[in-house]
This record gives sequence, structure tokens and C-alpha cells, in this order.
Amino acid sequence: LRCTSSQFFPNRRLICLAETFLNMSAQRAYLELMLASSLWGFGFIATRWAMESLGPLWLQAIRYGIVIAVALPYWIWFSRKHKLSAKVPLRLAAIPGLALGATLLFQTYGLKYTTVTKSGFLTTLYVVFVPLMEAVILRKPPEWRHLICVLIALVGTALMTGMEGGGWNVGDLLTLACALCAAVQIITVGRMAMRMTPFEFNFFQSVWSGVVPVILALGWEPLPSLGSLTPLTCAGLLFLAFGSTLLGFQIQIRAQRVISPTQASFFFLMESPFAAFYAAWLLGERLSPSQWAGATLIFFSTVATVWLSRRPIPHAV
Repeated sequence: LRCTSSQFFPNRRLICLAETFLNMSAQRAYLELMLASSLWGFGFIATRWAMESLGPLWLQAIRYGIVIAVALPYWIWFSRKHKLSAKVPLRLAAIPGLALGATLLFQTYGLKYTTVTKSGFLTTLYVVFVPLMEAVILRKPPEWRHLICVLIALVGTALMTGMEGGGWNVGDLLTLACALCAAVQIITVGRMAMRMTPFEFNFFQSVWSGVVPVILALGWEPLPSLGSLTPLTCAGLLFLAFGSTLLGFQIQIRAQRVISPTQASFFFLMESPFAAFYAAWLLGERLSPSQWAGATLIFFSTVATVWLSRRPIPHAV
């Protein structure tokens, strides 16, 4: 196995040598992405719990504050041991990190106004957006088959949000914005993940993801009181920090070193069924028949999109 990150940064060759023996197969990447999807599916429930006594901005700010506080000592040791600089990974992780931060902010705000189940299925529309965005990046018109998938997804979205469910609300629109930002994050992770170790990428991605929420929270939301934090809020925060972020995104970055963004997005689809299962089990949420039809169309369109794109699209330089 060839260590590709050393061609970008020669001083990382010792790290790459170790990674050669730890490099995962595609099959293992698929299994790990299933685990990540289950974690992210439960993350919808954890977000609801955390918002019992926290606003969306402080929720994300504290979430990433925990992640950075836990990972920073290891990064300091790691960088000193291998004589690494933070300058390059900080720059490379900027776009995916900011895209991830925007994704989670839109999703968190959306969950204030829409259900966990609807949010889970609408979020997975990023799978449809990925090949369209890659076509734009490569300056190549999208295939007509992908456009059909987009049309099916739009019909499913209309059923999910416009029939028997009270129509569109601001939460649904915010969740669509979340899906667009998630597509940007997936594409940029696929382009940058090979240029540094997964730990480096996840750490600096988390730094960027936490920057905007902290700045906005200081200006827009009152400081949370420690006395107002409930056990459920604390449980939600801890799961989001350790389960969804430290473990879930670490798995994503590792997996996208060996499989394409489109292949990875197939396994991200399982996030919505996991979210629906947890919402029905823990929150008692139910969908109407037309909403289930819409969810089925969204799921079908996203599966079809990945199937049609099963051959990796070459990345632009």
C-alpha cells in the first residue's frame, strides 16, 4: 500500500508508514460507515435532549468546545512527537470544517420547528446533491438519470412536507439548507482526506466547525446557566461530542480515504431510517401515510443516485 499523504508533506512519512499497516479495506470502511450512520441517527435525538435547556448556538459551541478540549492535549503530543505544524492542516480543513459547522447549525435550528423523522429524511437529500455538485466542480453537465432522481426526490420532499403535515415550515427549509452544506462537506472531505491523518483532519475540522457558533452565540444568545442544565441535556451534549463528532466524523474521514464520496454517501443514507426508528421508539413520533410515501421516494431516489454513480467520479486537481 502506498502512503499518499507523504507526497504532499514529506515530514509525515513516519506517520504514513504506520498507517500503511492500519489502512482499512473497502469492506471495513462500509461496516464502519454503518456504525457512523447509526451514531448520527441517534444524534437527532441527542440534539433534541440538549435543546431542553440550551439554544442552538450554545449547543454547538459547547459541543465543539468539549471536542477540542479532549483532543487538544493529544494533538500537542502528536505534533511534537512527529514535528508537525498546524498551519497546513488548519488551512486544508477550513472549507469542510466551516461547511460542517453550517450543516449542524441549520440542522439544529431546523429541529426546533420540524420533527426528528422529517429532519432525518430531508437531511439525506445531500446524497442527491453530491453528484450534481461534483458535476458543477468538474464543469460537466449532470446525467439525465441523476436529474430524474432529483425530480423523484423533490416529489418525495413535497409529500413529506406539504400533505397532511401542515405544509412547509421554516424547519423544513432550514433542513434543506443543512443538506446543501452537508454535500459540500462530503465532497471536500473526499478531496482533502488523503492529505493528512484522520485525527489531524477531524481535529482541525472540529476547530473550524466551532468557530462560527461561538462568535454567533456570544452576540445572539444569552450565556447558559449551569443550574439550568438538566441530566438529559448533559447526556445529549456528551453523546454529540463523543459519539457523533469524535467517533462518527473520525470514521467518515477514515472511510473516505479508501472509497469515493458517492460510495460513502450510500451508507450515510442509513442515517434517516436510524433517526426514524429512534424517534418512534424514544419520542413517539409517527408519520402520516403520505409522509411515509414521501420518505420512501426520498430514500429510493438517494439509493438510485448512489447506484448510478457507483463508479467513482475522478476529482479535479
